[in-house]
Amino acid sequence: MKMATIIGNSNSQTLNGTASDDTIHGGGGNDFIDGKAGTDTIVFAGNRGTFNLVNLSGAVRVTGLNSAPVDYRGDTARIFNAEKVQFANLTETIPATGNTQIAGNTLTQTINGTAGNDTIDGASGNDFIDGKAGTDTAVFFGNRSDFSIINVNGEIHVTGLSTAPADYAGDTARLINIEKLQFTSDPEISVSGNTINIADGDTSPNTADGTGFGSVAQGGAGVIHTFAVKNDGGSTLTLGTPTVPNGFSLVPANPLAASLPSGGSDTFQVRLDSTVAGTKSGQIRIATNDSDENPFNFSINGTVTTTLQITLIGTSSDDSLLLGDQIV
Repeated sequence: MKMATIIGNSNSQTLNGTASDDTIHGGGGNDFIDGKAGTDTIVFAGNRGTFNLVNLSGAVRVTGLNSAPVDYRGDTARIFNAEKVQFANLTETIPATGNTQIAGNTLTQTINGTAGNDTIDGASGNDFIDGKAGTDTAVFFGNRSDFSIINVNGEIHVTGLSTAPADYAGDTARLINIEKLQFTSDPEISVSGNTINIADGDTSPNTADGTGFGSVAQGGAGVIHTFAVKNDGGSTLTLGTPTVPNGFSLVPANPLAASLPSGGSDTFQVRLDSTVAGTKSGQIRIATNDSDENPFNFSINGTVTTTLQITLIGTSSDDSLLLGDQIV
């Protein structure tokens, strides 16, 4: 598939990706960037520490701080359908949610979801948002305490208070068929193995992300895999001790922290035990205070193989052993 490079300027603009893998340079300004299909990377010409990045269920906003390059200072890029955000000194992966991302604008509008799971960013205005079918999330880029949330005859009304960001203050979004509200201040868990994101509820273990442990000989040292947990939200994420299925154990020397601050991360390790032969499988479960990922769970598997033993009974003739045989 051919890769495309899209270059913007320092003005506010709309930049749309292609069906290919795109590299998109916004160049500053209050941009709206939609990567569309493919694996897309959004590039910012400054170090990560000079930008504030907020990810709400795949809807991302990147704001240039006063220390950012001059073309980015004070500007916010709204990013959808992108897999990576690249800075001068590092690249961050946007964890996949499996949701369809739907973006509104600052005008009053009607926004309809799809038959699947949606992330809907109304972006202020007195919007009417209908999530339709699926499990749908409406995101608001402000603290939960800066909004009034009430139920009016089955409609959820979310109103920006005077302390809310300017785009939301005084506006009321009317919501139906929305299963989750997410705000900047909410904790948000993400889990990865080998730097590859693992989705909550994943049931397809594989070796790439470390959820597939492969095989180990019975009585051997066992196989240890490391998983990383990060808080992508705006408030403290609390974590319980992970539970693992039979045939696996936690490595006690590397326990998972009980809480993570905003942007914080930690790791824990899981061992495929080699004591008993057979195929081992089940779920790792982590209790959290993430409102829609509690517990966070994903499947793992592995196999403990037996060592073939051959009993050789000597005869009056010359006898031999094949490579790999054992005398017992």
